[in-house]
Amino acid sequence: MVKSKNSAQSADSGLSCAVVVMLGAPNDRFGKLSDIARARGEYTAKLYHRLNSQGQTHVLCTGGFGEHFNQSPWAHSALQQQHLITQGVERKALLAPTMSRFTFEDALLSQPVLASHAKARLHIVTSGFHLARVASIFDALYSQYRRTYHGCKTPVSASQYQALLVHERKVMARELRNIAAWRAGN
Repeated sequence: MVKSKNSAQSADSGLSCAVVVMLGAPNDRFGKLSDIARARGEYTAKLYHRLNSQGQTHVLCTGGFGEHFNQSPWAHSALQQQHLITQGVERKALLAPTMSRFTFEDALLSQPVLASHAKARLHIVTSGFHLARVASIFDALYSQYRRTYHGCKTPVSASQYQALLVHERKVMARELRNIAAWRAGN
């Protein structure tokens, strides 16, 4: 699933530069990426190769450490970067990762890294179940960027997928409060 948003400020730039922002997902305490994380990584690698054939493309991986997604000694973003390299993504294309702990931080902590890519089109990669929340956050924090959202397939059972959707509905109110607080401070 792909959903695009264009800001009026940057619609005329015509640049062929892109930044793929891959949002974090769980890995185990030994650093093994979950099926969801691997699916995001594989989608990101394919997208990178397609976009890079059209112009300069960078990849920003998000995710540090957190009780619910990464208790290994390695930052999740570093694990994802290594996975992307095995998928043929050039090391020089990888931007400095963020050490975020949750979705809103993924967007917030990416701002300093993306500031030097202000004219790039952002391609935000997550899972389909996570797409609505991600779009709400990135639409608020990155309205000045051209954005395309990519919701890759989620390799879980139907009942697990439903549980993920229930979780997303539960946390949306928190994200709307985070967005409101961010807007009040900016």
